[in-house]
Amino acid sequence: MEYNCYICDLTELTKYIERRHRVMDRIAERSDIDHNVIEAMKRVPRQLFIEPRLADRAYEDRPLPIASGQTISQIYTVAMQTNLLQLQEGDSVLEIGTGSGYQTAVLCELGYRVYSIERYEELHLIAKQNIETLDYNALLVYGDGF
Repeated sequence: MEYNCYICDLTELTKYIERRHRVMDRIAERSDIDHNVIEAMKRVPRQLFIEPRLADRAYEDRPLPIASGQTISQIYTVAMQTNLLQLQEGDSVLEIGTGSGYQTAVLCELGYRVYSIERYEELHLIAKQNIETLDYNALLVYGDGF
């Protein structure tokens, strides 16, 4: 199966840093999300987990389309979900629905052991490449989480 990794050019890693920090600072101001979650999300380049043609929209706080008819979650939603876990570094997380790997990357950035399952092969392959390219360590499984 042929697929397109969303991470096409690693020089894109730094292109949107200011925008990423600005949106995370706004979320921190309006919510009670743990500082560690905010800081971890500032380090994960969301633009690399969406289709390159949508990169300029990566830091709109809204869901965006990804492969297989799915979406990457709104930034605030990822922050809130991560915050609600209330885990400590080294704890394990089972994620059902890897998508393109953005939430997985945020969880890895916080030092969690991540096990994630994705039922769409195209997304599984994209997420696997994204996570490997960014040098995160997570166990990604292609299968049905139901």
